[in-house]
Amino acid sequence: MEDAELRLASQCRHSTWEVLRGGSPRYKQGHTSEPCVWIRQNGRFLAVLDGRPSMIPQNALNASEVKSCWSIGYQQSWSQEHWRSVWPEKLSVGAPVLHHSQRTLLWLMVSENYRYAFDRLLRSLEAAGDPVQVCARWSPDMKITTLAGFTLNSDHPTNRHIFWFNYRKYLVLFEALLFSLSMPARASPMVVIMDLDVQVFPGWTHTLRKCVDGRSAADICFLQQAGFGDERVQQANSGVEVFHGGSSAVESLFGAQVGRLHGSEIEAELLPTGDHMDFEQMSLNQILSRIRATSVESAASGATPEMFTPIRWGIYNPLIAYTGMFLTHAVLSAKLHHATASNAKLKDKLGLMDAAKTFVSDLQEYCPQIGPDGTLLHPGPSPEFCFFYLAIDPHFGPLLDDFKINEGFSWKDNNVIRDHVWVRGGGRKSWIQMVLAFNAGRWKWLHLKRRNTSAYMHEMLWYGPF
Repeated sequence: MEDAELRLASQCRHSTWEVLRGGSPRYKQGHTSEPCVWIRQNGRFLAVLDGRPSMIPQNALNASEVKSCWSIGYQQSWSQEHWRSVWPEKLSVGAPVLHHSQRTLLWLMVSENYRYAFDRLLRSLEAAGDPVQVCARWSPDMKITTLAGFTLNSDHPTNRHIFWFNYRKYLVLFEALLFSLSMPARASPMVVIMDLDVQVFPGWTHTLRKCVDGRSAADICFLQQAGFGDERVQQANSGVEVFHGGSSAVESLFGAQVGRLHGSEIEAELLPTGDHMDFEQMSLNQILSRIRATSVESAASGATPEMFTPIRWGIYNPLIAYTGMFLTHAVLSAKLHHATASNAKLKDKLGLMDAAKTFVSDLQEYCPQIGPDGTLLHPGPSPEFCFFYLAIDPHFGPLLDDFKINEGFSWKDNNVIRDHVWVRGGGRKSWIQMVLAFNAGRWKWLHLKRRNTSAYMHEMLWYGPF
């Protein structure tokens, strides 16, 4: 032992030493370091007291003059540099969990500039009522929320800032994965990594679970980038990532992402002022694209699924879980909305989600008998326009599959929606114009038009948009 460092012997046949997970020492600056370990022998702990090694009892571990917290390997300071505290903030939201299979672990990365968005998301989760355990990681502010798009702070050069943003995102991914692995096997929780500019509705966890449960399920699922199209450079949006703990495929995918991050570290250090480093979403899509190409090549060569085990990634039906600064026409079926765009300010994202929530709530007043799955909740007639705003035809089933594997939803799928809108509307353009007007920017005047009553909806449904 030299200068409070341990030198382990190369051979230790009959060691009586034990290594235990220890506390978290405080630095003078008030930061908290990486959790450390305690080293115990015969009930007493190795410590440094007055500059000399000592063996002390457990009740003396927390004394201010005692140094008993050891780091294994090199000094680890990522908690101090990237998170506000060693442990994530945990909150239980929604109804109590009746069965382990219903458990959802929701992981968020939060900063002070996004506190209002964080609080708003918590209110949305509470209103939806689905049982969720929220784990929030508080990080330093990285973005300028008053500017459009992903505008980074100027406290670091651009390339280096992008690198650290990606680094923190991967810390959350791996912590969520490891946390789920630490739970009993029978629990098998669904894990969701989510951005803060998201809005959810009752049943959202059931909708997300469809893609990762069952024999045809994917290993990990994402929202599709805004709109339709299956041959885009960025097919998946990383604002919502869903998987089950214990998946070796997910571990491989996350490992590949970190591998690409390691490859860019030298660029961040040598060319810190550049602005061409990829964000984690682009890196993710490049990996997914390669997985898809490999699967197609293997199938073309006659390989069977038993001969190779590609990662199965899924994309959610954009009618029920979608990305973009707009409403989908199936507003009565939508369960999750990630309001984002490359040119959107946070203020506009939050304002659009507030307007969307009001719009859907008012429309539901006219359609109380229609359930989100297109079924009648109780007998009786229902206005015809209610069926127009569903992602399912009560007589013929869903318009699109709940999800797709290793591909997205194409323009062919968009044509299915277009034909449905035209046929179900029966030529009445006011129904779809109501959504189009909202998406064209009229959502900004919705509260003024509404005047604390849903009566405006009648005029919109029958006489045209506001």
